[in-house]
Amino acid sequence: KTNTMKTKSDSEILKEVMDELGITNASHFSRELGYANGSAISNILRGEKGKNISEKLIAKITDRYPLVDKLFLRKGEGTILKQNTSIELQGDKTNYTLNDLPKLTLQLLEEQKRTNEILMKIYNRNL
Repeated sequence: KTNTMKTKSDSEILKEVMDELGITNASHFSRELGYANGSAISNILRGEKGKNISEKLIAKITDRYPLVDKLFLRKGEGTILKQNTSIELQGDKTNYTLNDLPKLTLQLLEEQKRTNEILMKIYNRNL
């Protein structure tokens, strides 16, 4: 297989996917995908000859991270994460997308912090 159809190298594609997922360690990523050691990913990141993103690797990545777009993994085209994936929150009729996830995560952490503060007040009152 040649890379002539790709706009980016496999190394660039994999690096961008890891960046998007917030993964900085190739060994960690390899283990997340079920490999015994980090060489499978490291070899691609280093651009070693003959080491590329196989269909097997694409399947492993999209099984573990279902929101990663297969087309991006294959050709480096389009968006890294599927854009039209909506998230439905229980009891909330707002139609969220993946782009809302960071904001929602922050809101959740703030709620958790407030809950912990209230619980500490109750706990201290009962001491």
